[in-house]
Amino acid sequence: MRWLLRLVLALLSLLYCCVGGLLAVAGFVYAIDNFKNFTGSTLDIVAISLLSIGGVLLLVGLVGFITSCCRSFAVSYSFSFILLFSILVQALAIILAIIFRPEVEKVISSALKQSISLYDEEETIYGRALDYLWNKTQEGLECCGIRTYRDWSSVPFGSRYGVPDACCTTITEGCGQNVNWDNPQNITKIGCFDKFGELAGDHLEIIIPVIIGVLVIQIFGVCFSCCLARSVQVEDCGEQVY
Repeated sequence: MRWLLRLVLALLSLLYCCVGGLLAVAGFVYAIDNFKNFTGSTLDIVAISLLSIGGVLLLVGLVGFITSCCRSFAVSYSFSFILLFSILVQALAIILAIIFRPEVEKVISSALKQSISLYDEEETIYGRALDYLWNKTQEGLECCGIRTYRDWSSVPFGSRYGVPDACCTTITEGCGQNVNWDNPQNITKIGCFDKFGELAGDHLEIIIPVIIGVLVIQIFGVCFSCCLARSVQVEDCGEQVY
C-alpha cells in the first residue's frame, strides 16, 4: 500500500503547488509593474501577501513531492508537521476573518477601489489582466462597480466614457458610454462586492462543506505522511536487525 500513500501525497502536493503558483503569479504580475514605485498602498500589501503565501505553499508542495519520492522517514515526519501547522494556520485565518469581518471587508473594498481607478489606464501585463478581470466579473456576476455603478463616476475611465460595456444588462459595443448617473438605462445597478456576498450567502450549503472537505483532505495527508514514515522506519529497522 506504500505506493498508494506516495500517490496521495503527490496529488496533495500538486494541489499545494497549483494554488501557491496561482497566488504567486498574481502577486508577481502586479509587482513587476508597480513595485518600482512602491507606496505601501493596500494593493501593494495585498501583492506582498500573495507572493508570500504563494511562495510558502510552493515550498510545502515541493517538500511533499520530495516526501512522496524518497525513502527518508525523517522527511515524511517533517512534511506531516508542516501540513499540520498549515492546517492550523488556515483554520485560524478563517476564524479571524469571521471575527474581524468588517475590517476584512474594508481592506478588500480599499484594494478594489484602487484597482478600479486603474481600469483602462495602463498598457501593461497587469493593466490588461485588470481590465479582463473587471470585465469578466461584471459580466459573469451581472454587477457594476464595487458597491454600486456610481463607483465608476469617481475614476478616470468613468469621467471620460461612463461605465464598461460589461455593466450593461444587454451588452453591445459602446452601450456603457455617456451614462446618465442619476437615472441610468440598461445598466446593472448592484455592485460586485454586494453581489458576490449575496451569492456566497445563498450557497453556504456548498461553500462550507467544500472548506471542510479541503481541511479534511489535508488532515488525511498528515495521517498518510505519518503512515509512510512509519512504514519506511519499520522497514529500515528490520533491515538493520537482519
